[in-house]
Amino acid sequence: MPLIEDFIQLKKELKLAGFKGDIESSYAERIVASTDNSIYQLTPEAILYPQELDDINRVVSSVIKHRQKGFSLCARGGGTGTNGQSLSDNLILDCSRHLNKVIDFDLENQTVSVQPGVVLDQLNYFLKPYGLFFPIDISSSSRATLGGMVATDASGKGSLIYGKTSNHIVNLDLVLADGSDYRCKNISLLDKNQSNTINSNLIKPVYRLIDKQSDEIDRIFPDMNRGLTGYNLKQCISQNGFFNPCYLIAGSEGTLAITRQITLRVIPKPTHKMLTVIFYDNFLRGLEHVQPLLDSQPAAIEMLDDKILKLARQDSIWIEVKSVLDKLPEDADIKAANFVEHVGCSEEELKQYQLDIQKILDKTTSSYSVILHKVEMDPDKILSLWNLRKKAVGLLGQSQNGKRGIAFVEDTAVPPQNLASYVTSFKQLLDDNKLNYGMYGHADAGVLHVRPSLNLLQATDRMLIRKISDQVALLAKQNGGVLWGEHGRGFRGEYTALFFGEKLYPVLCSIKKLFDPYNLLNPQKLTTPDVNKKVIALDAITLRGELDTQIKPNDQADYAGALSCNGNGACYNWKLDETMCPSYKATRNKLYSPKGRAAMLREWLRLKNSNASTLQFKQLEQQLFNSLQHCLSCKSCTSSCPLKVDIPELKSRFLSDWYQNNSRRFSSLFNRYFESLIAIGRQYPQLSNVLIQNKHSKSFLKNIAGLNNLPKFSIRHKLNAPVLNQQKLKTLKTGEKAVILLCDNYMLSFDRKTLQACINILMKFGYRVYLSEVIRNGKLLHVKGYRKEFKQQSKKVLLQTKLLANTGLPLISIETVSRLMFEIEYPEILQQKNIIKIHSIESFLLNILQQNQVPPPVNNNQAITLLPHCMEQTTAKESSQQWQAIYEKLGVPLKVINAGCCGMSGMFGHEQENALLSEDIFNLVWKPDLYSIDGTVLMSGFSCRCQSENHQISSIHPLVHLAALLLP
Repeated sequence: MPLIEDFIQLKKELKLAGFKGDIESSYAERIVASTDNSIYQLTPEAILYPQELDDINRVVSSVIKHRQKGFSLCARGGGTGTNGQSLSDNLILDCSRHLNKVIDFDLENQTVSVQPGVVLDQLNYFLKPYGLFFPIDISSSSRATLGGMVATDASGKGSLIYGKTSNHIVNLDLVLADGSDYRCKNISLLDKNQSNTINSNLIKPVYRLIDKQSDEIDRIFPDMNRGLTGYNLKQCISQNGFFNPCYLIAGSEGTLAITRQITLRVIPKPTHKMLTVIFYDNFLRGLEHVQPLLDSQPAAIEMLDDKILKLARQDSIWIEVKSVLDKLPEDADIKAANFVEHVGCSEEELKQYQLDIQKILDKTTSSYSVILHKVEMDPDKILSLWNLRKKAVGLLGQSQNGKRGIAFVEDTAVPPQNLASYVTSFKQLLDDNKLNYGMYGHADAGVLHVRPSLNLLQATDRMLIRKISDQVALLAKQNGGVLWGEHGRGFRGEYTALFFGEKLYPVLCSIKKLFDPYNLLNPQKLTTPDVNKKVIALDAITLRGELDTQIKPNDQADYAGALSCNGNGACYNWKLDETMCPSYKATRNKLYSPKGRAAMLREWLRLKNSNASTLQFKQLEQQLFNSLQHCLSCKSCTSSCPLKVDIPELKSRFLSDWYQNNSRRFSSLFNRYFESLIAIGRQYPQLSNVLIQNKHSKSFLKNIAGLNNLPKFSIRHKLNAPVLNQQKLKTLKTGEKAVILLCDNYMLSFDRKTLQACINILMKFGYRVYLSEVIRNGKLLHVKGYRKEFKQQSKKVLLQTKLLANTGLPLISIETVSRLMFEIEYPEILQQKNIIKIHSIESFLLNILQQNQVPPPVNNNQAITLLPHCMEQTTAKESSQQWQAIYEKLGVPLKVINAGCCGMSGMFGHEQENALLSEDIFNLVWKPDLYSIDGTVLMSGFSCRCQSENHQISSIHPLVHLAALLLP
C-alpha cells in the first residue's frame, strides 16, 4: 500500500499534469466510497472524479509512473454492484459526478456516444423524443451508469430478445494501462488496410491466444442467453471473418482497461405492450410453466415468489399496483407469479399475442397449478407492475427478526430447461441450512435471484457465505450453468477456474498480462497476470457486518436504520422529479445522500467505541454533522428507500447525541421555542408582521436567529366553527353529523384562509364542524434533535387528541405532515402502535362525494394543476389520487405534476445556512415546471406555497379552490 506522503506526491503531480477534476481524500468521503450493494467493505485511499475525458489518461499515467509505490486503480460506476466489483483499498476513479454527458447522437444510423458516467434512465430520457431506447432493462436503471453496465456486461428484463449490453456496443474508447488511447471495435481479420486492424500490437496476440483455443471454448462455454462473462472468449470471434474485442472488455469489470467513451446502437421503442400476470399455487410448477409460455414469443418472463408479493403489500408501491393485484380471491394461496410481457408495433400484433398466450393457458392451466391470470394493456399500470418487480431486491433486503436478504449467490444462471430442477436442489440446500429466502428473476433466461436471509452481525451466519457459495457454485456447474449470470464476479474470482477450466483459465491470465502487465487495474478480482498467483478469496475481504459488531448493542438498536442500509444506491437516482433525495440531487455530493449519511453514521458509531485516532473521529463527526444539517428532513427516504432507511429519524437521534458534548447555537435555541413564539405572534398579526418585515428585524432574524423570508401571520378573524375545549367536550351532543378539525399551530398562525375554506366546504355538506384547541405538533423539536422535549410534546398531543377521539367523531387533518406524525414520529418516540386514527381531508371529502350527488360548478374551463407536497408523493401516495378523484366527481379535470421536493421542507428553506441549497433544489424541477403551467396552480403543502411565493409564483391550497367552485 502507498504511504501518505506518496499519495500527497501523486496528488501534486496530477494537478501539475493538468488534472481538472476533484480529488477527495477526507475520511468521510472514503467511508462513503467503501461500500457498494455488496456485503463487503474496503476503504479506499482516495476517490478521483475526472472533470474531462483526458483526466482519465492523466490518472492512469500517474498510477503507472508510481506503480512501485503500490498504487492501483479501480473504476467505479453507479456503485450498484452486488459483488464488490468497484471496491478497493487503493484509488477509485468515479466518472459519475462530472463525466455524465451524451456526446453525440446519429439518428440516421441509430447510434449514440456517451461518457461513462451517463445513467441508463438519463440516456433513455434523451432518446425518448426520437422513439428510440437502449433496451437493456435493469432494476437499478435510475442510477446505474453505462460505464458500469459495460464493465459487468449488464442484462436484465428482456434479455430473451435484446441480449446483453455487449450486443449493442459499436465501439469503446479505452484508456489502456499505460495511459494511451485505444478505440476498441469490430476488426476485420482480412482487411490489412483497416485502421485498428488485427495487426495492433496489443490485439494481435490476444486474438492468437483465443483462436488457438476455439475448440475448447466451444466445449466449455454454455450455449445459453447468460453465458460466461468476464473475458467472453466465445463471442469475440465471429464466423464471418471478424474479431471483436469489445466482447472481451464488456464484463471484464475494469481489469483490462478504463472506458473513456461508449458508442452504442439503439433501437426503436415498441409502441404497444401487453402484460399477462399469471398466479400459481405452486412455485416450482410456475417455473416449469415457463417452457410452454416461451412458445408465445414473449419479450420477457419474470417470476416473483410469495414472499416478495407479501412484502409488497406493506410497501408504498402497493398503492400503484393494488388496482391489478388486490382483486385476487381472498382464499387464493398464491405461491408465485409470472409476469409475461409481449411487445409490438400495433394493436393487431398484440391481439395475436393475446390469442397465442390464451391458447397456451387454456391447455396448461390445470397441469401447471395456475390459479388465475390477468391481462393488462394500460401502459401506466404495466409500468407500475414492473416497478414492483424492480423493487423486489429492496423488499428482500428489509430486516425481519434481525435477518435480511443478502446478495452473494443471487445471479446464478442455468439453461432455462434445467431451471426447475436446479431451483429444487437450490431450495433444498438452503432448507438444509435452515434459512429463509426469497426468489425472483428472469425465468425466461434461466436466472433466478436468490437472497438467503442472514444476520451478518453473527459469526455463524458470516461463515455461511463461504459454505453456501461453494455449494451453489458446484450446483450451478452440475446443471450446465454459471455462478455469475448477470451481476459480474467481483470478489468471486476464485471460482473462475472452476467454470473456465484448466485450459482456458491460463488464457485469461495471459490476456490480463497483455492488457495490464503490472496488475494495476482493479487487481486481484477476476484473475491475475500470473497464472500461479491467486486472486483474493471472497472470505478474505472484510464484511460490513463484521465491522458493525464493533458498535455497542444499544447503539445498534438506536441507529438500526443506518445499519440496515445495504448500499443499493436508490437515493442516487438520476430522475430530478423523483423526491429522494433533494440534497443529493442539488449537490451531486454523495455525503449528502441517504446512503452517504447512513455510512457515516455507522462509522461514527464504530469509532466511538474503538481506539481510532481522536482527530479522525472528530473530522468524521464534523462532516456527518454538516451533512445532516443539510438534510431537509423531508422523509422521502423513509418510504422511497427500498430498505426504509429513515434519515430524518437518524438525524434527530444524532443531533440529540451531538449536543450532549457540543453547545447549541442561538438559532437552534430559537427553533426550540418557535411554536411558542408564533402562538404569541398570531395574537397580534398586524404588529407581528410589521416587526418581522422591517429591516432591523430582518437583520436580527438573519444574523442572530439564522432565519429569513418568514411567512406573514394571517390577519386574525373569527373562524365560524366553535373550539372544543374541555368544558364543551363535556356538553357535546352525541349522534350529530359532525366532525372535529384538528387545528394545527402553523395553519392557525399563517394559513387561516385554508382553514376557513375547509370549514365552509364541510358545512356545505351538512356537517357541524368543531375545531380542536391549538395543536403544537412538535415537528421542529424532532427535526432539531430536542428528543426529550419532543417526547413530552408528543404525550401532550396524544392526550389532547385522545379526548377528542373519545367523542366518536371523525378527526380530520388538513396538513399531511401533521397527520403523518401520528403514523410515524409519535409512535416511534412513544413506542406505541395504532395511536389514533386521523382522516386526511381529501379522503374524507372523497367519501362524502361518493355518497352524494353534487352538481358540477358553473365555471370549470380553466386548467387546474396540482403540485403535491413531497410527502404526498412518497409516504401518502393515495393523496394525489384522492384529489384527482374529488375533482373528477365535480366534472373538473385536475392535472397532477409530481415534481419532487420544492426545497422549503418546513423551516429548512427559511434557515439562512440552507438558503442557497433550498434555492438550488427549487430550481431543479419546480421552477421550470411552474413557469410552464397555464391556469390555476394548486399546492397542498404550506411550505411549498411559501417557496413559490418567494419566487413570485401564486398558488393556493386545493381546499381554497374547491370552496370557490362549490360556494360561488
